Amino acid sequence: MLNVKLIGINIKSRRLQLGLSQAQLASGIATQGTISNVEKGTHTPSIELLMGIAQRLKTTLDQLVKPVKEGNNDTAFGIQTLAEIELLWDEKKYSDVLLAVAGAEYAPFFANLYNCAELNFWRSITYYDLRKLDESKTVCDQQISIIRTMGETPLLVSYYNVASCCSMLTGQLAKAKDFLEKAWRILNNRKFPNSEKLYIIVLTNLTNLHLRLEDVSMATHTGNIAAKYARSLVGKSRSAVVYELLAEAFYRQSDFKHVKHYLDFALRIHEIAEDTLGQARILNNMAELARSEGDIKAARAYLVRSSEFISAQPDLPQSRTIESDVKETIQKLLADYENSFTTQPHR
Repeated sequence: MLNVKLIGINIKSRRLQLGLSQAQLASGIATQGTISNVEKGTHTPSIELLMGIAQRLKTTLDQLVKPVKEGNNDTAFGIQTLAEIELLWDEKKYSDVLLAVAGAEYAPFFANLYNCAELNFWRSITYYDLRKLDESKTVCDQQISIIRTMGETPLLVSYYNVASCCSMLTGQLAKAKDFLEKAWRILNNRKFPNSEKLYIIVLTNLTNLHLRLEDVSMATHTGNIAAKYARSLVGKSRSAVVYELLAEAFYRQSDFKHVKHYLDFALRIHEIAEDTLGQARILNNMAELARSEGDIKAARAYLVRSSEFISAQPDLPQSRTIESDVKETIQKLLADYENSFTTQPHR
C-alpha cells in the first residue's frame, strides 16, 4: 500500500530542489490542484501519474515512494525537512512547525548559515501567524543581519516581508514601508526565476500598506499588478488575499459592483484551497457589503455561514480576529434593524 504522505513529501522536496512551481510540474500531467493535493498527502496518485511526475522531476518512481535515509544524504534530509515543515505550516499546525524547527536546527545540513536561515524563516512566520510579534521580529532581525551579507536573495526578500507584516500590525507603517521597498527593489533588480509567489506576497503587502496609509489609488495600482501574478496561483488561499484587498480598495471608492466581483473570486479560491478561515473572513466582508446595500436578509445569511467556519478552528489567533469582526458586523446589523422600525412614520 502506498504511503501517500511520504510520496507527497518526496515530490515536494524534489520539486523545490529543482526550483519548479506546482503549475510547472502539473503542466501536461495533471491539474495544479491535483499536484497540490498529492503533495499534501490527501490524494492517492495513480501509477501513471507518478510515472509522469517522476519523469518531469528527473528522478525514478522508486525515489518518490521510498523514505530518504538521513544519515546517508544530509542534503536530501535538509531539503525534505524544509518541505515537511512547509507542509505543516500550510496545514496551520503551528506547534508542530516550531517543534520540527527545534528538532532539526542541530542537524549538519543546517550548520550552514544560509540553510539555517531558511529553517528559521519558518520559525519567524509561524510566530507571526500566532501573533507572537516580538518573537517573530527578533528572529527576523537576527537572520536579516546574517543573510544580508550573502547578497540579494529570495530568502532576504521573504524576511523583509515578514518584518514588514510585524511592523504593520504594531502600527509602525514607516518601518513597514521601508522593509517592503527594500524587498521590491531586490525583486525588480534580480528578476529571480519562478518567483511569482514572492511578487504576489510583496505586492499584496504593499497594497495593504497603501490602504493603511489611505492611498486608495496606489492600493488599486499595486493590487492590479499583484492580481496578474496571482493567476498562476489559483487554488492557493494566499492569492485570494490580493482580491480581498482590491475589494477593500473599491469599497472605499463606493464601487460595489467591483467589490462583489473580487469577493466572489476570493471566496471561490478559498473554497478550492479548503481554507475555512479565509471563507469566514470573505463571508463577513460580503455581509458588510450586503448591509451597505440594505439587504439585511443576505447579510444575516453570510454571517451565519461565517460563524460556522470560525467554530471549526476556534483556537487560532486568526479565528479570534475574524470572530471579533463578525460580532462587530452583527452589532451594526442589529442597529440597522432597530433603526428600520424607529424611523418609520406613525400611522
